[in-house]
Amino acid sequence: KTVEARLEIQKEPAENSGEEDKFNYELAIDVDPDLKDHMTVDVLGHVDGGNMDVFTHAATEGEGKADVRAEIHYGDDEDTSSVEMSVSDTSDSSSDQMQLRATQNRKKEYKKSRKMKKGSKSGKK
Repeated sequence: KTVEARLEIQKEPAENSGEEDKFNYELAIDVDPDLKDHMTVDVLGHVDGGNMDVFTHAATEGEGKADVRAEIHYGDDEDTSSVEMSVSDTSDSSSDQMQLRATQNRKKEYKKSRKMKKGSKSGKK
């Protein structure tokens, strides 16, 4: 399979002295971009200290599955979470979100994401 990927990270300087910088990120992945039924997966979010918000979206004209795993390490603490997004002929896109909080070495369970009905407005496609 051919995969095209683009990662953008934007640093937001701390507003006050003694605060940490914040980061926004976006990862765009296009699987088999030359095919009509290629799949796009977008992962975007925000990091503020040991907190990370992750938003995911997958879309295709065909069928596909995307497993997205997010992990944050902050000092000695960490948090991990993942989602599975399935896209099929009855659901042309799938979206989900994760909130990670790096506290006391905790880990979250794997979950399946919400599917959107074919033809529904889903933002990116």
